[in-house]
Amino acid sequence: MSITDFSPLADSGSPEPKIRPLASGVPRPFKQIASFWQGLSCTDHAVPHYDQLDLLELAEFLTNVSILELNESHSDFTYRYYGTNVVAMTGFDPTGRALTEVAGDGVGEKWGPVIRHVVETRRPYAFQTAFGEINRGHIVANCLLAPLSDRNGRTTHFLGYTEDTGESG
Repeated sequence: MSITDFSPLADSGSPEPKIRPLASGVPRPFKQIASFWQGLSCTDHAVPHYDQLDLLELAEFLTNVSILELNESHSDFTYRYYGTNVVAMTGFDPTGRALTEVAGDGVGEKWGPVIRHVVETRRPYAFQTAFGEINRGHIVANCLLAPLSDRNGRTTHFLGYTEDTGESG
């Protein structure tokens, strides 16, 4: 998958820390995960099937990986797996909880456009954003979100990768 496949998303104008294109190109792990995603067998659908995902194949990245399950309204998701580096970066472990449960109902303004973009384009999306962390304030992170489908071709899950840029936002 080439760098041009990672498209920017228009800023929603939200006062929240912005979802923005990556500041310095696509990081190597993103390219590797996008390549892994693209290599999953998806003969009858453009999006790989969730049940084809073998996390052992991503062993070197698991500390930064998350698995998200989309809710039916496509405005929220439940964290099914949240890597230890992501837990350390954000200051909490939301595994088994919905995004709105963890961050409140207003979070849809920030994440709704990202979720819709990935569902509609059926491609991985790389972006940069800031996360609130209880003990450190906002941290800037590079994020990748790749769609995964059920056997009917509907996007039901996401494979995520998050890395701290070392900046504060």
